[in-house]
Amino acid sequence: MYNQMKRIIFCVLLVLCGYLNACNSSTQTSGKLLESGLSIYRSYCASCHGSKGNAGIGGAKNLTTAIVSAAEATAIITNGKGAMKQYGNQLTKEQIDSVVVYVIGLRK
Repeated sequence: MYNQMKRIIFCVLLVLCGYLNACNSSTQTSGKLLESGLSIYRSYCASCHGSKGNAGIGGAKNLTTAIVSAAEATAIITNGKGAMKQYGNQLTKEQIDSVVVYVIGLRK
């Protein structure tokens, strides 16, 4: 009985450690995405959308109130829209994804 209890506790600890490592990895990945997204946003987007996403220079959308899905934001950044130029030929898919993560985080 004692050995069976030790095995159960050991299995629970293994599962818990795996879960904690996965969460930590996910948190690190999200942090890197946000960091990268912020850097790219500052370089390519802030001149029209503003540093906080609410400038609206030259007809740029207010990103703090924009209601678009991640897929729509990806398409807009990739292909452009209205006066906004396309960035699909300048940024990698990963870079565009990081900008989308950052921009969605600007919403109020």
